[in-house]
Amino acid sequence: LLHEAIHGVFNSSSRLNRVCGRMLAICFGSPFNVLRLTHLSHHKFNRSATEKGTEIYDPNNVSYFRASFQYFFYIVCGLYLLELSSMFIFFLPPKMFRRMRSRLLNQGNLQEKWLAAQFRDADVVRQTQIDGVSICVLLVLSAWCFRQHWLIFAALLMGRTFLVSFHDNVYHYGTPSGVTVSGHNLFMPRSVSRCVLNFNLHR
Repeated sequence: LLHEAIHGVFNSSSRLNRVCGRMLAICFGSPFNVLRLTHLSHHKFNRSATEKGTEIYDPNNVSYFRASFQYFFYIVCGLYLLELSSMFIFFLPPKMFRRMRSRLLNQGNLQEKWLAAQFRDADVVRQTQIDGVSICVLLVLSAWCFRQHWLIFAALLMGRTFLVSFHDNVYHYGTPSGVTVSGHNLFMPRSVSRCVLNFNLHR
C-alpha cells in the first residue's frame, strides 16, 4: 500500500494519497518523501552502475572484494538502515544541510544530483522533519511498551531490516544493465500472491 501511495495511485485524491502515504511511511520507519523520491529515482536509474543495491560495479573503480562486501551488507541490512537513518540528515543545522546538498549537486553522480535537487523544496524538507519526529516518538513508545522484553522488540526490528533490505531489489537481479524498465515476475502460490496484492508480479 505504501508503494501505491509513493506512485500516487493509492487513492484518486492526491491529498488522501499523501496523508495515507505519510502515515504508512511513519509505521514503516522512514519519512514518506525519502521513500518516495529514492524509489522514483530507482525507476529513473534502474540497472545503472550508479544505483545502489544492484550487482553491477565497475572493476576499474572498485575491487571485487569491496564491491561484494558493500553489496551483501546493503541487501542484508544496509538498505533499511539507510532509510531509517536518513531522516537525521534533515535535522542538521540549515547551513550544514545546504552545504551537503550543494556538494551532492556539484560532485555527486547523476542519481545523487537528481535526489539533492528534489530536496530544494522547503515544504518537502519540513514534511520530512515532521515524519522523522513522528518515527522517533513511535519507536521510543514501542520500546517503552516492551520494557523488559526489549529483546523481542530488537528481534522484530532486525527481522524487518533484513526482509526490507533483502527483497527490495530482488525483482531486478540478472536483468539487462542499462534497461530501466527491466524486471522479473516472481512465483508465489496464488493465495499468497493475493495477500501481498500481487506485488510479486513486477514486470
